[in-house]
Amino acid sequence: MSKQKINFGAGVAAFGDSFTNSQGATAPAYGYINRLAASVGGGLANYAVSGQGTYIAARNGMGAPLRRRNVVAILAGLNDARRAGLAAKDKIVTNLRALIIINLLASNSLASSLPRVGAWKVLPSTLVSRSSAKGGSALYTADINAAMTYKFSGDAFVIGSITTHTLSSSSYQDWDFRVDGGPRQTFENYNLTNEAYSHNARIISGLGAGPHTVQILPKSAVPWSVIDYFGVPLAEPKAAGPILVGQIPYLKNWVYLGFTLTPAIVDELNQAIADMVAEFEGYPVALVRTNDFYNTLTGCSADGIHPNNTGYAQIYSAFMDKLEIWT
Repeated sequence: MSKQKINFGAGVAAFGDSFTNSQGATAPAYGYINRLAASVGGGLANYAVSGQGTYIAARNGMGAPLRRRNVVAILAGLNDARRAGLAAKDKIVTNLRALIIINLLASNSLASSLPRVGAWKVLPSTLVSRSSAKGGSALYTADINAAMTYKFSGDAFVIGSITTHTLSSSSYQDWDFRVDGGPRQTFENYNLTNEAYSHNARIISGLGAGPHTVQILPKSAVPWSVIDYFGVPLAEPKAAGPILVGQIPYLKNWVYLGFTLTPAIVDELNQAIADMVAEFEGYPVALVRTNDFYNTLTGCSADGIHPNNTGYAQIYSAFMDKLEIWT
């Protein structure tokens, strides 16, 4: 993607971990995200949580107020990778995709508001995934005869769900959907994460203009088929501000606190992120190749993990490489 033009004063919404919270810098002003916000203008809404992974980034995105035409900056995945290595690949990709999609919605309808038949229930309040749902009220069913209907107008729609791993008490299942009475298609939702919960969303496009009806159908009675929300993506993609997705940074100390990482693992995870970002061709979503700019020899702090002021300046340059700011 060529540089995205943005008017000065658009503001920045940030999602990530301790890198986005400027850990290792001598002051927050030297962090990459504060530098980026200063260049873009319009303020910074920082939803990053230190020590957390892409699941928390996506969860925070579900609750963050959308500010059309602001810059969305995402730099997450290192904590997932250090805990699980390549086993974190599906989780990283699934959560980042869901976070991107939530920033491309023109409208959405919670599953709890839609017509349905059969036995549907609200996720129990004891489950962490309930608080992670967009409306805090995702629905589930184990009724093979259940169905849910969503009607919309346009060429594309969005399905949002939550996924679990196979060790959860109820592993959320794949389920089917069909458009305008057509053939059943599978929404893959089963075991896409190596931790308790992750977000999952897809844009289904190429349907043609006009009204459409989507029907959700369980594939089996195995617990549970979980639906969070439906929506319609922006008809004019440029109505959204640039969404900049950073790749996982390299480290200087690859064995810090028992990390299981290597440069090869990070490279493979970053290729998966690049492949996912490529799905959004035509939308203002850009891949930030962090390690093309970030040099751990000069830019890493004493802990061997977090950038110093120089490193944050390098990461800032990586993000700015995707922007052209109009004043």
